[in-house]
Amino acid sequence: METIETSTQPITGPRAFALRLTVWRAAALIAVAAAVLFLLFPLGVGADYPNHLARAYIAAAIEGSAALQRYYEIDYSFVPNFTIEMIVPRLAPVFGLYGAGALVVAASVILAPLAGVALSRTLNGAAGAWLPLLGFAALFNRNLEFGFINFLFGLGLALFCFCLWARLAAGWKRTALVAPFAAFIAANHILGFLFLGYIALLWEGSKFAFGERGGFWQFLPSLIIRDGAAFAPGLALIAYGFFIADDVSTYTGDMGMWTQRMTALTAGFGFFNSGLSVVSGTLALAALVGGLYLGLRKGVLEIHRDLAVVAAGVFVLVLIMPVHLAGIWALHFRYGGAALILLAAALRFKNPQGAGKAAIVYAGVLALLAVNGASHVMRIDRSQQEIRGAMAALPDGARLISATSPDVGFEIGVHAASLAVIEADAYIPNLFTNISAVAVKPEMTSLHFPQGKPHLVETLKAHEQTPLAPAANGRWSENYHYGWRAHFTHLLYMRLPGEPGAVLDGLAERASGADFVLYEIEGAAPN
Repeated sequence: METIETSTQPITGPRAFALRLTVWRAAALIAVAAAVLFLLFPLGVGADYPNHLARAYIAAAIEGSAALQRYYEIDYSFVPNFTIEMIVPRLAPVFGLYGAGALVVAASVILAPLAGVALSRTLNGAAGAWLPLLGFAALFNRNLEFGFINFLFGLGLALFCFCLWARLAAGWKRTALVAPFAAFIAANHILGFLFLGYIALLWEGSKFAFGERGGFWQFLPSLIIRDGAAFAPGLALIAYGFFIADDVSTYTGDMGMWTQRMTALTAGFGFFNSGLSVVSGTLALAALVGGLYLGLRKGVLEIHRDLAVVAAGVFVLVLIMPVHLAGIWALHFRYGGAALILLAAALRFKNPQGAGKAAIVYAGVLALLAVNGASHVMRIDRSQQEIRGAMAALPDGARLISATSPDVGFEIGVHAASLAVIEADAYIPNLFTNISAVAVKPEMTSLHFPQGKPHLVETLKAHEQTPLAPAANGRWSENYHYGWRAHFTHLLYMRLPGEPGAVLDGLAERASGADFVLYEIEGAAPN
């Protein structure tokens, strides 16, 4: 019989089991609701996501498409960023490409909060009550806003693997069980794997500091040899990936203080910057910080010692992480949601008096965050579905270049052209081939710039007669837009609702919507 002691009365037996079951039911209900949302609005994630989905489509369809074979090829070398390309092509025959993508998005969004519930139950039992559900405040977060689906999936897996790490006693059995799980995480996303190693190290450091891992010379060899062995296969995979890669950036950017730090601290539940986003985010921040302060001060809450160290270490990571590191952008806000989930999992009731009323308040906060998140998902899906319809009318094998109005939001404007790959086996110049098994053919490298953003019309106008030179590094060229009229058949112009189309000669409008105009480039005969 389970017994959870508090300062007022124990939660025992059937009551403890019922509380645990109720929390899991609530978590499952939230997870199902999120999954339904993304299945109903499968293009509700913008920014990088359409680009990821386009690569998954190429991997699935290239053998049967002459147009795709003309532009792309598959390089089966290991890349530690495989989630969508690994899962979507295998689900697509059953659910369709967009349905398969929606399932992966839903899993990526709900994995981490569910892992927080599992972690709370592992360490705090029924005393955690509904507190781990606060981790669902991170359901709609900055990573989802930017379409970092592979990262979110890897992060969720990392938190579940950490739950296993914390549950098992230190020893070779734990190492043997964790090692294949950690290697799988490395294949999904390198940052998820590195995060798992970091929080496992914090956990072991806390255990040592509080006298549970013996003396220093007993602890250190066990940490390096036995615990390190759990991460050796994953490290070997990553090392192999970097060894065979020929396009690894080493750029490291600035810290982005102070505005970027504030963005990072609220990234766990920040989702766009609309009026509702600001209101819901502000209320969530006030409720979480205020509730934590009052709960700990009044003795209503207590915090799991070792998990508190882990959560604090992740908050420190958020504060010190640069914006760019080793070519990876937006590192500063990647882990805000994980910090929130770990903190929620670490809390438990010392005195449950008033917990019911507090639950109602926080349920309202979570509902407001969900309404904000769902409204943006539906907005983005509506716009991208309209663009998808226009892309379906392109001729097979079209070559599409993008341009943009200066103030267009990144969520739709950056990679919406990727839908042309899916709908018309088209070529686009900005496919993420440097983090993918998909590559462009050698003859296309001068027209290829991974992660490149759409240019302004003025830039295209200035370089429409500039000769296109071969790619200097043999892989890609920042000048892919030089002489664009001679190399592309269509132009997608992203605009704000109500704005006019692109002011360029020699374009014939073929489709338009509130956020875009699709043009055919007159006289284009790319070779």
